[in-house]
Amino acid sequence: MKIGPILGKKCPRCEKVGMFSGWFRMHETCHECGFKYEREEGYFTDAFWYIYLAALIPSIIISPLVFQYSRVVWLYMDFKIFHPE
Repeated sequence: MKIGPILGKKCPRCEKVGMFSGWFRMHETCHECGFKYEREEGYFTDAFWYIYLAALIPSIIISPLVFQYSRVVWLYMDFKIFHPE
């Protein structure tokens, strides 16, 4: 998988044509290869719960491990950058 077409918002099949016609408007199909961008009803919203759970579980496990370092980093930033003596 190449990062260039993703950053350019190109068609995932042909990687030539942009998927959007405006800021919030996406083409229904690719003008080059005919790939249909729209998925069935609920495709993106239904996937949200799986992504949420996939992010929540590691966050709960990792939080105690990074708690002290996050406090140290924030205090250093506050002392060195925001309120230097």
